[in-house]
Amino acid sequence: MKDTQNTQNTQIDNLQKFTAPIQCELNDNGKTIKLLKGFYYYRTDDPKNIIVVPEGYVSDGFSSSIFEFLIPRFSVGTKCAILHDFLCDNFHKGLNTRKFADSVFLESLLATTKMKFRSRLLYASVRVYAFFK
Repeated sequence: MKDTQNTQNTQIDNLQKFTAPIQCELNDNGKTIKLLKGFYYYRTDDPKNIIVVPEGYVSDGFSSSIFEFLIPRFSVGTKCAILHDFLCDNFHKGLNTRKFADSVFLESLLATTKMKFRSRLLYASVRVYAFFK
């Protein structure tokens, strides 16, 4: 057990905290970003449940939002959108549910932004998108 914990700590040491500024580059298409340094996210309900988004992961930020005119693709909360994209990719691989991805998205938005209404609006838009997809 201790070896597993040390391995996990070593892996986390090489990553950014979720609250640290994002390190990424804008890809040539201008619509996606690539992480130059991965990051980790602790679930608020279970701090032992750590989600790791690896270096090199590519995300399109806040995409397919019906509120795109209010919320730019890359803005406050972009790390939350990247986390959500990563979990949605895992959903398509059968590693978690879409509802889990969406609930972590809301949780991370509420934990890191002061815009509670906007957070709930974004959550509602991803849930509606999931329903019709």
